[in-house]
Amino acid sequence: MFNRSFPILFCILAFAASGFAQDRPSFGIFGDFSLNKHSANFQQLPGVPSCCPRYESGSGTGPAFGGLYFEPLSELFDLELRALYHSLSGTLSETEATTVLHNGVPTQGAFQHTLSTGLSTISIEPMLDLKLIGDLRMNFGFDVGILLAKSYSEQEEITQPDGAGTFLDSVGGDTHSRIRNQQSGTIPNASTLQVAALGGLSYALPLNAGHTTYLVPEVLYSFGITKIASDLAWNVNSLRIGASIVFSPQEVRHEERKEIDTVRIERDNINASIIILGKESQSVEPEERDGIMFITHYTRRTDTLAIPKKHVMDVSVTAVGVDANGNETPVVRMTVEEFSSTMMTPLLNYIFFDENSSEIPKRYHRIDASETDTFTIAHAHSQNKLATYHDLLNIIGKRLHDNEKANVTVTGCNEDIRSEKANLSLSRNRAEAVKKYFTEVWHIAPRRIKTEARNLSPKAAHSDTPDGDEENRRVEITSSDPKILFPVITDDTLRKASPPVLRFKPIVQNDESMISWELAASQDKKILKDFKAEGKAPASIDWKFEPQSMPKFSGNIYYAFSADDLVATFTSTPHSIPIEQITIRKKREERRGDTVINRFSLILFDVGSAAVTPHDAPVVSMIKEYVKPDSRVTVVGYTDRLGEASYNQQLSEHRAVTIASSLGSKNVTAKGLGQADLYDSSLPEGRLYTRTVNIEIKTPVSQ
Repeated sequence: MFNRSFPILFCILAFAASGFAQDRPSFGIFGDFSLNKHSANFQQLPGVPSCCPRYESGSGTGPAFGGLYFEPLSELFDLELRALYHSLSGTLSETEATTVLHNGVPTQGAFQHTLSTGLSTISIEPMLDLKLIGDLRMNFGFDVGILLAKSYSEQEEITQPDGAGTFLDSVGGDTHSRIRNQQSGTIPNASTLQVAALGGLSYALPLNAGHTTYLVPEVLYSFGITKIASDLAWNVNSLRIGASIVFSPQEVRHEERKEIDTVRIERDNINASIIILGKESQSVEPEERDGIMFITHYTRRTDTLAIPKKHVMDVSVTAVGVDANGNETPVVRMTVEEFSSTMMTPLLNYIFFDENSSEIPKRYHRIDASETDTFTIAHAHSQNKLATYHDLLNIIGKRLHDNEKANVTVTGCNEDIRSEKANLSLSRNRAEAVKKYFTEVWHIAPRRIKTEARNLSPKAAHSDTPDGDEENRRVEITSSDPKILFPVITDDTLRKASPPVLRFKPIVQNDESMISWELAASQDKKILKDFKAEGKAPASIDWKFEPQSMPKFSGNIYYAFSADDLVATFTSTPHSIPIEQITIRKKREERRGDTVINRFSLILFDVGSAAVTPHDAPVVSMIKEYVKPDSRVTVVGYTDRLGEASYNQQLSEHRAVTIASSLGSKNVTAKGLGQADLYDSSLPEGRLYTRTVNIEIKTPVSQ
């Protein structure tokens, strides 16, 4: 059971556990504080101007955390496997004597060369744990990782005389500045693969009487083997100090074991299962030997085994529909209807960057120059608003290519705190990265792209929160030609299911030995939706119909529920639901009444505001043209996750009412849903696209 569920547990654990003195597999959580020591012998980064005589050492701190699996090997050794994140950041500095101007007089002084680095890895750590005395362990192995963050910022600053003196320029003039050569970016020729040797000690302290949960303090030292940059003498060593919480289910002690009990299960009785009578036991998965199934159990002397001849889980499943208001309804038939539709997606004119980086993040879709001839905006337009937005560079590039008189301004911004404080060079590099894409991929003439650099944008987000800082690391693209940044509008066929949700209700009798379950729905032998998980079955499972999982044609869909125990799989009787496809063509041929459904999404609002900006007023006017006297209009307002829930509820309602009143329809419904999870809120664009209203206009079509 543990081996089956371990891959899922390994991925979702946010931290890792350390090894300890037990004789069974274990897992857990941990966090280390890392003291990083940089050893170096170089004058400058490749291609980066610097007057430093030589960088030799530096230091820094950061976290280390990950995921772990622990497996006993012998009486002396255990295998420990970790997957973790490790910060290797640090600052290298060197002081140099120089001549400065003090009150206009050349004076002997000193200035400091500083190289600050943002380094981190995602690593795996195979280790052997040697059992010393009791629960004291010696750990040794290797750390093999991929270098994720590899940024730097560098400057030279006068440190002596204190509070006085300025640099001389190349001809001996006064620069009136105590700082020079400020620059930042990505470390050139950084080594992607990082390898380090590991060694340390750990000790397990039990936290409960059953010895299934432990607190494990640990000390580890990693000695960097590979260089940070391939052509520089530069390594990082780390001292890690931390503690773990370790989970070791079903304790078994050597002195309490008796001889292995092997239970023989004949093939014609494969549905048998084991009932353990006693408080502590451990079993392994069944195995087949010479056509006979065996299950092996280790038990305490006080335990006994009871083996029923036959154990069967009684499995069934029913289905009901769920309407738009959340009410359950019987399902006799399901319909999937097509509607003519216009879909509009606004363009968020920002490209967001990682901290201290001017490299366009990989989530933005980029193409080769050879692919521009086949790129179409309609093909890039998706019902997934973020997927459309991530093609922003290509959509703007295509529009600039097609409108030769249009120009754009590309403005780089920074978060203006920490290492990005007043870092106009970083802002300029971000703007140049976007310009480079337009000129090299879309062959836009450089004279048509103006670049600017500033610190915070005039419309900067609140910089006292991590979300706000992330949103301020951006490039803003503007144009005097409204066609360049106008929303993407395409005509499409919309498919809607009725009921919009199917709710499955599994029923499992005798589920004591159940370890996993699965519910699958198919049409024409092709899986439309598959739900599965470890553990016992939930009370209900909802299938909300999305375009990719909706039934494709008329006929039946079939669904069944199955449950697993250690030995067998039990499956319910398959059931079916008739599907009727009502296509636009069918409605016209049968002269049925039809409806045109138009859907619009708007990014209209600044943080905490319900006012329509002048930039978006023409878009609202365009939407108004789709509203006919017999149209039914629904306007739904949303906010992002920032702020109090009660305030956001009122703000979302205010946004919906503002747009509804501007559409001039008497048959309009406006409502606010407050904090919403429309898009990935871990991304800045996901949060900005949630500060919105969605508009749906349904207009009857006479036959």
